[in-house]
Amino acid sequence: MNDARSSAKNAQARIGKQIRLPWSKAFEIAMKSIRVRFWRSMITMSSIILAIAFLMSIWTSTAITSALATRPQRDIAAVKLRLREAEAALKGGPDAPRKEDLDRRYADDLRAARRRKRRDIAEKEDALKSAGTDERKKLDAEIQKLKGELEPAKQTELLIEYLKAEKRRLDDTKGEIDRILQQERAASDLDAIKEKLAIVEDALRGGQATTPNSELERRYARDIAAARTRVENAISRRQQALPRTPAGEKHKLETELGTLRAYLARARELELLCDSLRVELAELEPTESAPTPIVTLLQLDRAGAEPSGGFATDFLHRMTPTDKWLAVLALLVCFVGIINAMFMTVQERFREIGTMKCLGALDAFIVKIFLIESAVLGFVGTLFGIVVGLLLSALRQLVVYGIPTLTYFPGLNILIAAFLSAVVGLVLSTLAAIFPAQKAARMQPVEAMRIEE
Repeated sequence: MNDARSSAKNAQARIGKQIRLPWSKAFEIAMKSIRVRFWRSMITMSSIILAIAFLMSIWTSTAITSALATRPQRDIAAVKLRLREAEAALKGGPDAPRKEDLDRRYADDLRAARRRKRRDIAEKEDALKSAGTDERKKLDAEIQKLKGELEPAKQTELLIEYLKAEKRRLDDTKGEIDRILQQERAASDLDAIKEKLAIVEDALRGGQATTPNSELERRYARDIAAARTRVENAISRRQQALPRTPAGEKHKLETELGTLRAYLARARELELLCDSLRVELAELEPTESAPTPIVTLLQLDRAGAEPSGGFATDFLHRMTPTDKWLAVLALLVCFVGIINAMFMTVQERFREIGTMKCLGALDAFIVKIFLIESAVLGFVGTLFGIVVGLLLSALRQLVVYGIPTLTYFPGLNILIAAFLSAVVGLVLSTLAAIFPAQKAARMQPVEAMRIEE
């Protein structure tokens, strides 16, 4: 008995502790495998590049569209606030801000106003050189007037003039952007809204072939909830604006509040949905027919609502169902393509895997090699895909929307989208290699060596 124990100890001592190869050696072997099978690796990487480029293109387009739909309105609201304070300071009064505080708070606007005024003076002075006698007198008078507007005593008037011009510019920009956005959205949403509106209007009229109201309320429960929320938000925004509203405009605002509250109290579910659909339809396809008072109030509220612009809300809300499905399909194709490529790599390397296992490589080391190889391909392919998708989508948005694309470019949201795309590409690539790597690790060395490549 003691002899058996001693012989077992001697055998264990002769075998010694099994060597575990480091991650650096697994990385070295994985990189050599990529170089040896370079073109197959490029084919695998191309599927990753295309899938991530498509995903990044959708996310970039959505981020830019969301920014263009929300940020101009935010800028207009900020200019309106500054203009209201400047006009109050000019009129004076106990509650009016002091002109000195206004000049300090809006120093950037004042500098921009002075630059614009000096530019106008320089242009007229250039025109003065080639002007005739009568025109020279007129230009001299205009130059003196412009120089007078630059005097320190007229800073508030200069600020008001600049802010009014800025508001007109922003209104024009927003109008052009909204027109293009409506055209982009109308192509996919207009028919669906018209069809839904026709069904709801027929139900409200009580047509013979109409669907029961209870069934429509169940079918459009989410749309009805959104319509009710729209009216509640319109009431809430007017309540918040009421304390800041000048006395001359308070009566109008209180009347609108009463109208909206009465409408929300008496309106049936389908009536809420019908008016909400009419608001959306009017945005996509303006008509000459006069809208109802409620639709008019909701249109005004939708145009003046404070946009959220959040990445998690506006971003996902503005992704169409088609975009979401296409993104999912692209990632699924990428996932299947990586699995297929890694399985083919395993089959091509049966004898190599058998040789490594005969030389003492553990199952975990074989798994490491394949996971590292797939992760490297996924990381590099993801980076290329992000760049390609970003450039193509940004160029397309620049062609469609013009300079406002650069003015309102959502840099932070694009960085978040790029980070999410990188995470998605890396995780998909690694997950897709797990099953092929486990298959390679479970191979018996003798069986692997027998296979002819």
